[in-house]
Amino acid sequence: MERESPNTRFKFPNKSRSIFRNPFARSSIAKLAFLAAGLFVIKLLNQEQIESKRLREVVPPGHSREVGRNFLADETQDYKLYEKQRRFPDVLIVGASKCGGNVLKHYLHGNPYFVHSNVEEPHFFDNIVNFRKGPQSYLDIMPKVYPYHRVFESTPRYFSTKYVPGRVYDFDPNMKIIIVVCDPILRALAHYFAAESTKIVNGEEHLLPRNFAFTATTAEEGLMASINNIFPSVVVEMMQTDPSFSTEDVRDLMHQYLHKNGDRKPANFLTRGAYGYHIQHWFKYFPRDQVLIINESDLRREPWKIMNKVQVFTDVDQLVDISSFVKKESSGWYCLQGKKEDQAPNCAISDPLDNSRQKIHDEFTPQTRQVLSKIFNSVEDDLTEVLGHKFKFVREK
Repeated sequence: MERESPNTRFKFPNKSRSIFRNPFARSSIAKLAFLAAGLFVIKLLNQEQIESKRLREVVPPGHSREVGRNFLADETQDYKLYEKQRRFPDVLIVGASKCGGNVLKHYLHGNPYFVHSNVEEPHFFDNIVNFRKGPQSYLDIMPKVYPYHRVFESTPRYFSTKYVPGRVYDFDPNMKIIIVVCDPILRALAHYFAAESTKIVNGEEHLLPRNFAFTATTAEEGLMASINNIFPSVVVEMMQTDPSFSTEDVRDLMHQYLHKNGDRKPANFLTRGAYGYHIQHWFKYFPRDQVLIINESDLRREPWKIMNKVQVFTDVDQLVDISSFVKKESSGWYCLQGKKEDQAPNCAISDPLDNSRQKIHDEFTPQTRQVLSKIFNSVEDDLTEVLGHKFKFVREK
């Protein structure tokens, strides 16, 4: 009797052949391959999103300070006392938008110590393209000044862009920050009306929105679209119908939206009015003696008092005082007196809130006005907590 050889005693099946003959096995392999490909694509997309976010928001610690504060010392000649040279800003007017920053800028020009950047709104710290061009490009748009001048620039979007305070601090921790706040409801309307135009359809005028992600035919519809981006419909309905509805939940929802989305259109018509929330981000980096907060109402009614604060804040001679202003009765704003007796007053300003007060009564239903009131009453407590006192946004009619 022949003995079986070790090689023939145990015969293992050809697994590869049996797998491919089995339709269920083939299906499983296909599924696994498809799943692996899907996971790989998801990983690539996530990496792309993470990199995009990093490019938008993250600045390596100390990088900005290194290239900003030390740039002049490393890259340019020694500063000469009696020679004009370009210099980075000493002061930033950071917003809030539509609250009178341009009016303040106009008044600052009444004092020869103040010199503005050569670009109206540089957008250096909030625009990643501008920021990555580096300090030389920022310096190139600054004026040539003597050492005693105070260079300033104003970009309203700095105020509500979450990562800007950190960038500014890294660039120059001694920077002076000026913030102008105003009635948040009127600010929202002024912002909206500045972002839309009109068209005529069948002889009737309709809004033609631009620069934001919804289509509206009326101002009320446009603002309600912004509101619905932030708040669930049930909350909006309660704000419309229940005057006693608690504003604490409204405040929490606003904070949640801001934390997740930041200064995003179209809701930024509303979120830029959450002053306390945004100011807290500035106070995380800058001590309070480096931040001056101005009420637009005071700037409108008594600009000489505000200019006194600004001139003390920036440590310059108080060359603009009550004698520097003359009231323009048609607008209610004050104009700068001419530098010579025979010169007409300089009234190159416009009311930043325009006629928004009248528009809110003419174009909005009582329910929508109530919703806006609820929203901004809810976040008003933030500002009170941050500043330690209550702001009164009072405007002359």
